[in-house]
Amino acid sequence: MKKAFVAMAAAAALSIFASGAIAGPQVVGDNADSVQIKRSGYKLAPAEFNEYANLFVLDSGSKIKFSSTVNRYYAEVPGESRTEMYPQAPGVFKTAAGTRIEFREGGDVVAIDNLERLPMAHKMPATGVTVLARR
Repeated sequence: MKKAFVAMAAAAALSIFASGAIAGPQVVGDNADSVQIKRSGYKLAPAEFNEYANLFVLDSGSKIKFSSTVNRYYAEVPGESRTEMYPQAPGVFKTAAGTRIEFREGGDVVAIDNLERLPMAHKMPATGVTVLARR
């Protein structure tokens, strides 16, 4: 009786571990391509974003504007909705969808990785590349 109980307990324990291993990664929500960004510990200095708050023109002629409102930072294609950006490091921001925005050359140039993940990207022809824009 004792041996049967020990065998059943061992089988139950193994089945719990096996079911977790078989389940695989869980996708939360409807969009498996989404990226979760935690707010970083980086805080911009009071006037730091002023260098970046401008309208930039891509080589294709498309335009993108960067702005801020009370310690919140945004990317916007004129005439479209804006997307919030989160500071990661000096001159580096990320959106919740995983677009990385890096200001270079004292804010005169911006490099945008994963531009296609911005909601307004249908107006901008680029996929899976780094796009540069100048003000």
